[in-house]
Amino acid sequence: MIFPNRIESDAEFLVHSQTIHLKKINKRKFLKDIETQNISEICKPYSIIMHELTHWFDATSTLWGQMYLRDLYDVYFHVIHHSEGVASDRESGEIEEEWWRLVKLDCEDSRILFPAYYKEHYTKNNKFDYKTADITYSSGLEFGIDGRINVDKPIFFIRVIDKAKNSISRVPLTIGSILESSAVCAELLSRIATIAKISLPYEQKIQQNNLLDELDHLLSSCDLFDYTVARHMVMKENKVSDIIDSYIISAMFSFVSLNLPDELFDKIVPPALLGFIPKERIERFKKNKDRTFVFACLCSGCGLFSGDIKHLHSFLNLGLNNIGLPTFDDILDKSYNAMLKIRDSVYYRCQTDKTCSYILSVGRSNFLKRRQQLFPSNIMNIINEDTVLPDLIDENQETFRFRTKHLNEKYFNIEKMYCHDIDLNALIVRFRSACKI
Repeated sequence: MIFPNRIESDAEFLVHSQTIHLKKINKRKFLKDIETQNISEICKPYSIIMHELTHWFDATSTLWGQMYLRDLYDVYFHVIHHSEGVASDRESGEIEEEWWRLVKLDCEDSRILFPAYYKEHYTKNNKFDYKTADITYSSGLEFGIDGRINVDKPIFFIRVIDKAKNSISRVPLTIGSILESSAVCAELLSRIATIAKISLPYEQKIQQNNLLDELDHLLSSCDLFDYTVARHMVMKENKVSDIIDSYIISAMFSFVSLNLPDELFDKIVPPALLGFIPKERIERFKKNKDRTFVFACLCSGCGLFSGDIKHLHSFLNLGLNNIGLPTFDDILDKSYNAMLKIRDSVYYRCQTDKTCSYILSVGRSNFLKRRQQLFPSNIMNIINEDTVLPDLIDENQETFRFRTKHLNEKYFNIEKMYCHDIDLNALIVRFRSACKI
């Protein structure tokens, strides 16, 4: 399963294997450009790597990510390893009785960005003026696997409209959109920092113009609205017109949403903005531990932004208080304690369980580094520390590293994990076709 990614043609993060694939980056050229300080050539590939590394960090070093990985590796144990059992066990159903986990995982994967059915585009023109457009909100319900409406699974929708009040697009606010906010934030911060190191003014100007063109395309594209919707919500509700600031704030809301512990969901007091949602749906959002609901509440609860990004944490804590939640630091303390409980719940039944334990341990360490940052999604600053990183896979399927510390091959074998990913995806497709109402 590919993580939500607007730059999928250039690179992708596969969460089932926790591997990063750089489709248009040659490791020899990239490493040589770093060695020779060819900054103009480094700018874009380096920012792409920061984007994908942020997806890896969010999958391994947030509470949401650690819960996801625990369940994923449980699927690996019950399905991938048990599928190698003897025929008599298979015929008696002792193995297959656990394969419901495949469907559960596949459903959770599909909710990360939601299928195309839930997204509507009302104009043939793929562009809209994001500076003058407005957004409105609504709620709906998922369809269950049996084709019936599932009242237990509400969805928060965002619609973009033009100045004439004509609808342009309507998409769900998804985990994918808040994950993408973090990744784009890291991408932008690293790109800007790299451009600033270019010594020749005309080359620097070219790179700045390239970045502005890419941002204009990203934010004005109807096709990419489901990737940018979280940022658009910050722009409207917090009145943040600066693109970089809006992504920093959106990434901060994302970090809180992805790390909110289960016991705090019931404490959320929805802001007036969400008053249109029926009370029973509000309760379902809370019961489902819906992190997009947290993002929407926090975005509205924080109110107008002062414009000084140095006061981001006080701005955030005010919003948290407004929606009934404790401070940012208190939330992260509770989140880390929840991660320790996940650690204690992992059993060593097979090699992939050891991989799970190891990757969760690395994630906890990186979580502690991230929480010390003013901007937890500024991955560029974090990797400059003594931080364990994954190997990267270049356009020729060759692995490489550009930092000294990397995942221990004894516990995380990149080739085996990639093969597990392929096997798991194939089995999900086959088993899905076998499931009937």
